Amino acid sequence: MPTNPLLHRLAQLRKKLNNKLDAPAGRQHVSVTHTSKKSLSNDDSKQLSIVRPRASTISFPPPSRPDPATSIYPSPSDVKYFETLFEQQVTHFLNFCHSYTPLQKFTVLALAKRYIAPYLGPAPTVDPTTGGLVCPFPSYMCDDHSPIEYSIKFSQGEPMEVRFSVEPLSASCTNEDNLRITEKLLQDIAEVATEGFDPAPFEKLKSCIADANSRGRDGTPADQKFTQMMVALDFGGSGITVKGYCVSVLADLANPTGNIRQIGEFAG
Repeated sequence: MPTNPLLHRLAQLRKKLNNKLDAPAGRQHVSVTHTSKKSLSNDDSKQLSIVRPRASTISFPPPSRPDPATSIYPSPSDVKYFETLFEQQVTHFLNFCHSYTPLQKFTVLALAKRYIAPYLGPAPTVDPTTGGLVCPFPSYMCDDHSPIEYSIKFSQGEPMEVRFSVEPLSASCTNEDNLRITEKLLQDIAEVATEGFDPAPFEKLKSCIADANSRGRDGTPADQKFTQMMVALDFGGSGITVKGYCVSVLADLANPTGNIRQIGEFAG
């Protein structure tokens, strides 16, 4: 008996779909389809615009980290808070600049949500008296202690660039755990960097200037919290620039020779 071609084709598609669903989980891929335009000039006054769809795939492996309930990482609800915040704020800045393609916007937002949001500590709480947000850690980043600061780069004759700086915070918000989670953030960024990213200088800076073990040595309360390390990301047209900043408060308290010698050790 002859086989119905349509039914045969449907059976093939069903089998193919089942194979995909049964495949083992690996790298998570997100596909984005965008268009590229090419103009062909017939003469000086007429142009024909041809649009050719072209598929592009961006691959972000999931960060390899342990269960947040038993680690330095914030809870899933805290991470979700910052993912939602990035969805609103980063999108606003990208749209304001008018210099990012849809694919670039997607890439920046995906990186911010997947690789930055899990490193910003517990979500703020609401002050029952004022109704304002109260951050759990006295971050040096902003006047209201928010661990995120946005900026836009303006240069004559060049497209605007979105930048933001963050202070990585742990679930406990202790000085020691904050340094540890900063290292984890850089390790995860290094996993997806295609070229030119070397966390070694940042590690050297941390070893010379940051000091997680100096609490209480100079009469400083053992539970007092200080900003020590910050990470900045610049989203330019040619790629993403990652920068590190250090506030050497604890190291200064523990080192009587002062900040100048520490910086000299780093430069040497």
